[in-house]
Amino acid sequence: RKVDTAGFTTTVAGTGATGAAVDNAVGVLATFGDATGIAVDANDYVFAVDSANAALRLISPAGFVTTLAIAGASWPIGVAVGPSGDVYVTDNAKNELAAFQVSPSAPTASPTAPTLPAETWAAGTVQGMAEGTRSTAQLNHPTGVFCDTISNDVLVTEFGGHVVRRIDEHGRADVFIGTGVGTYAATGLGRAAAVFKPQDVVVAAGGEMYVLEWGACVVSAVTAAGSKTFLAGQSGTCVHAVGAGAAAGFAKVAGVAIFGSTLVVAELSGHAVRSVNTANGDAQVKAGVPGTPGGLDGPLGTGTFNEPVGTAVDGTGIAFVADRLNHVVRKVDLAG
Repeated sequence: RKVDTAGFTTTVAGTGATGAAVDNAVGVLATFGDATGIAVDANDYVFAVDSANAALRLISPAGFVTTLAIAGASWPIGVAVGPSGDVYVTDNAKNELAAFQVSPSAPTASPTAPTLPAETWAAGTVQGMAEGTRSTAQLNHPTGVFCDTISNDVLVTEFGGHVVRRIDEHGRADVFIGTGVGTYAATGLGRAAAVFKPQDVVVAAGGEMYVLEWGACVVSAVTAAGSKTFLAGQSGTCVHAVGAGAAAGFAKVAGVAIFGSTLVVAELSGHAVRSVNTANGDAQVKAGVPGTPGGLDGPLGTGTFNEPVGTAVDGTGIAFVADRLNHVVRKVDLAG
C-alpha cells in the first residue's frame, strides 16, 4: 500500500484474502498466504516473503506479481538484496540463511513462476549457536537480514539465539553482538551486550547499526565497534506511545528500514508504521491507526494495518510494508 504526501495508504499487491501463491499482472489481484519480510532493489523491484507458501514473491515496478520458488524452503521470513544482485533469505524453521544470485538489472518476472537459481551458499541448517564456516555454523531461528555495504557482510538477527551475526562473503558466521541469553540491557559491548530476541537490523550510511529487540520492545543503536546504547522504547513495557527516547513506546517491533536519518519501524501489535529519528529517538506515527487493526486504504488517521511486519524503502523515500494479516503489500510515502 502507498501513502502520498497527505499520508495516504495504498495497497500495491494482494487481494486481502489468504491463499496459495497466485500470480497476476495486476498486483491487487494476486494472492499471498502470509506477507512477512520485504526488500526493494536499486531498480524498484520488490521482493516479498510469502511465509505460508514458503515462497519469495517478486513485484515489478509495473505491479506484476510473480513467484520465485525456493526449493526446500520451510518457513522463510526475512529477505535482503545486495548491491550485486544477491538475494538473501532467512528460513526460521530450517535455521538457515540462503543466498541466491538474481540479475539486479532484470530480475525474472513472468507468469511461469520461475524457480530461483541454485543457492550460491547457505549458512546454518542446524539449530544451534556454533560459529564457523557455512558448513559448520549453526543458527537459532534467524529472522531479519541486511546487507551491510560498508563491510560487505550480511547481518542476521537470531531471534532464538539472542545475537546478531556477521556473515562474510565466504559464509563465515560469527557473533557480532549478543550474549546468547534472553535478557535486556540498555548498554554493553559486543558479546557482553545483551540483545533480547532481536527481530530485525539495519545499518546506516555512517556504519551505525540499529536493532529491533522484540523481547524488550525497544530500538537499540550499535556502533561499528559493537558498543550498544538505547535509542527508543520502554524496556519490557510493550505499549504504543509517541515521544522521544524512553517516552516512546512500541507494541512489538517487527521490521525496520532506514532512509537518511529516519528509521521506518513496523509496530506489529500497534498496527502502525512508525518513524524514529536516529539522532534523538523521537518516534512518531507515519501510517496506520494505533491499536486499531484493519485493511483500509486512506490518509493518515484513516488508513489501517493488521500486524505490519516487514519494511523496506526505495531510493525516493517510498516505504513498502508487508501487512501480514491482510495478506498484502502496502506502500507509504515518507513525505506523508
